[in-house]
Amino acid sequence: MVDTLDSGSSAGNGVEVRLLSRAPEIIRKRSMGAFLFIFGTMRCMKQRVQFNPKATLFLSDVDETVADNYTPATSAMISELSLLLAEGKKIVFISGASVTRIQQRIVDALDPPLRKNILISHCSGAEVWGFDEAGTLLPAPYYSLYATTLNDAQRGKWREIIT
Repeated sequence: MVDTLDSGSSAGNGVEVRLLSRAPEIIRKRSMGAFLFIFGTMRCMKQRVQFNPKATLFLSDVDETVADNYTPATSAMISELSLLLAEGKKIVFISGASVTRIQQRIVDALDPPLRKNILISHCSGAEVWGFDEAGTLLPAPYYSLYATTLNDAQRGKWREIIT
């Protein structure tokens, strides 16, 4: 039942959490058996969960999900992300990392025309960036709590909380 999973750890509450090293295989199969799938993370469930082909928006953490910490996404993961984007699906990458780091590790490996369907919510959600039709990062974020809403003291507190 867990032959596609390579390593595991306990979340401490009786729910088993396992990280996939072959996440693209699971995406391609579109079926997780007794597991709930969110890109690279699966949690043991009592019921069978099927991939919903009608889903149009995917939200995903970056580190240890789409790519290992501080490393680029694998070519297999880039291929699977490309397939989703080519189907017109939208992906939001959520991370504490910078826009530049996420772009270098994942987005730059994707064909530029596919990038228009990607949003990057970096700095733990403080900003949301997108890409134009040509696949170029927009000159300003769609949303920036950090730059437009917080004063200097609040920015300092935000950085303290998320780091």
